[in-house]
Amino acid sequence: MIDGKRLTWIFSSLALVTAFVLGSYYLGHGLGEQLGERQANTDAYARHAQDEINKTCSTLIGVAQMECIARVIETTNEHERAEYDLSAQRNMDRWAALMLVATVLMTIVTALGVYFVWRTLTATRTMAEDTREIGEAQVRAYAFATDFIIQNENNSIGLKIQNFGNSPCDVQFIDCTIVVFDPYKSKKLWSQKFWSDGFQISPQGEVTETFYLDVGRSKYISEAIERDGISVCLQGHFKYSDVFKAVHSQPIDITKSDGVRN
Repeated sequence: MIDGKRLTWIFSSLALVTAFVLGSYYLGHGLGEQLGERQANTDAYARHAQDEINKTCSTLIGVAQMECIARVIETTNEHERAEYDLSAQRNMDRWAALMLVATVLMTIVTALGVYFVWRTLTATRTMAEDTREIGEAQVRAYAFATDFIIQNENNSIGLKIQNFGNSPCDVQFIDCTIVVFDPYKSKKLWSQKFWSDGFQISPQGEVTETFYLDVGRSKYISEAIERDGISVCLQGHFKYSDVFKAVHSQPIDITKSDGVRN
């Protein structure tokens, strides 16, 4: 596939060659016609002058004859100059047509040049945007909810959120719900909703956000998992912003059953 620059160069070269060939043709053809017409007109006016002198001035003598010859020659010269002026005007018409063709060709070449410059600028801008996005992707934060821990000592659960990126992130909020579910009866036994906001996680760092349960629920959940095979799910989502002010939303979907995280 021919790229834009090569296509522009090829078309420009063809346009210039075409303009040169047309110009050479019109110039050579015009000069040839002009020289031929001039020679034919010169011969014709010379014959006409001689015929006029023979017809009008031959019967005169002396000064009268000389004045008659002079008038005939002057009249002939005026007609010949008028013919030259007409020929020059025709040549100017040819040159005007040639300049019109050249102008049209150069306009097309210029339009193509502008188009390919625009394409180049667009490609450059796209490449710059891609480079910026790649750079941001390499630097920005990537936060995920990785686990939750049941903490019987203070009747709470601790949700772990880890930043795997190379820059800090600001957690805007956490919205999640813990659900105790009996998979054998397909029945929800109990749930509690949590909300938290406003903390930062350092690059490659981890934060455990504590949510306090209803009274006695941590022991109930631990026993239900270990003894009864009950599933405990923490579901929801959280949002965080990176150093580029972009906001990202991540799901929270962690399940524990029989003391083993699924």
